Amino acid sequence: MDARPSLWHQVTHHLNVLVWALPAPRRVKALLSRLVYQNPPMPMASTVRALIALEAASIVAVLMGGWGVDALIGEQLRVHHDLDLIVDHSQLDPALMALGALGFKEWFRNPDPAPFGERQLEGSIVVRDGAMHVVDLHPLHLGEEGPALTEGAIGGHPVTCLAPEVQIEVNARSQISTRSNRDKRRYQANLEVARRALGGDSLTSGHS
Repeated sequence: MDARPSLWHQVTHHLNVLVWALPAPRRVKALLSRLVYQNPPMPMASTVRALIALEAASIVAVLMGGWGVDALIGEQLRVHHDLDLIVDHSQLDPALMALGALGFKEWFRNPDPAPFGERQLEGSIVVRDGAMHVVDLHPLHLGEEGPALTEGAIGGHPVTCLAPEVQIEVNARSQISTRSNRDKRRYQANLEVARRALGGDSLTSGHS
């Protein structure tokens, strides 16, 4: 079982609850939330367990973000504070059920579109378990018109992730658009890994 969250993360969680109770615009509360709260690290074991549960439910989950670029190389290069997954619209509810069986409950829904290369992700549904480990589900139409995908690995477990060129495009655009220095550093780290994978230092070759 996952351990309980640290006292620090429990305190920041309560501060975050107070922030979202403020009578202020959503964008203001989102900014304040980023200042007072950060998810605890998402362990590799919890990440793999979530992916296995989705696979068992015949759900195609595409890794993006930090875990997505590390999967291209086949090793964890830095600490990640959530697991970002793209799932097809048609599989969103089954994905929530599969994660729910592991103790992940819906934390909040973000209806705001997010930049995704030349596209936009249509919001997200964030789920969290008892240890405050976070999985962020992004619904998107996968298939012939979907983004290019490739195979990678996390802890030796094969996974599906965004192709290196897509990771580069997405993180480069996000790095330009964000005002947060912390996010700029995160996107830069993702870019470096994706470029390394595109240069041939990846676990497997891509497919569309």
